[in-house]
Amino acid sequence: MPARTLGRLLAGLFTVLSASTVAVVAITTPAVAVAAADPTPLGPQRPVEPDVEGPENLDTLTSSATRNGVRGGLNVTFDRTSRTADGGVPAGARRFVFLLDKSLTVNPSAFPVCTRQTVDTAGVSACPPASVVGSAVGTYLNGNRVQATAVNSRVADRPGILLVFPATGQVLEQTLEPVTGAYRQNYRWAIDELLMPNATPPQDRPGTVRFTATFGATTTVAGRPVSYLQTSDPDGPYRFALWSEFVTGQVAVPTDCTVPTDAPTPTPAPAGA
Repeated sequence: MPARTLGRLLAGLFTVLSASTVAVVAITTPAVAVAAADPTPLGPQRPVEPDVEGPENLDTLTSSATRNGVRGGLNVTFDRTSRTADGGVPAGARRFVFLLDKSLTVNPSAFPVCTRQTVDTAGVSACPPASVVGSAVGTYLNGNRVQATAVNSRVADRPGILLVFPATGQVLEQTLEPVTGAYRQNYRWAIDELLMPNATPPQDRPGTVRFTATFGATTTVAGRPVSYLQTSDPDGPYRFALWSEFVTGQVAVPTDCTVPTDAPTPTPAPAGA
């Protein structure tokens, strides 16, 4: 084979291999600013809104899993932080999908249900105490914080959660959804939260700089303790992710991996207290 022809063939092969390498890097390198497939496309859909101009959110996720005393029972916390390159207010969110490790199952049927009607007419304090299955705290750039109570409910005729912010009156609806596609490699169930459009223009909806959500509770059914979240792998580690879509059209998918810890042992009260 002439040397020139061989050289062209080798150069072509090098180009193909280089392109393949770049493609692999693009797939395997964590990238929170690019579009990623919807992990729960079978759940309720949010009304379509046009994308708006806004900052790119730079998100990170820290997770924790705490044993709650029930065999295999866990309380799981998602701790998301968000910032922008210039230190400004992050873009508002359209949707959050909390992805749970594939070893975890959810037991909503073991807990009482609090309806949206009860929350809207009488407040979350009117819900059965045992319906509380979590909590959340959102923090804004100006330092303002909002707290929420998560109650077991039915949303869109399926098991779900109502995330109720008593101070603002906001109620966010979440549904329990099986994940699909490649997500099934690491996850099984997800908690899918829609932030519905409102009268505030999308570009004026501020995003939080930190949002912490904890899911987990225990109850007793026919004399048997049951955990809201339960794992088939008591030692972990567990993988968690937070698929996030913002009003700019950006999708971020920060991930984390953690091992379970035991709940702190309560400190006994001093004698005579």
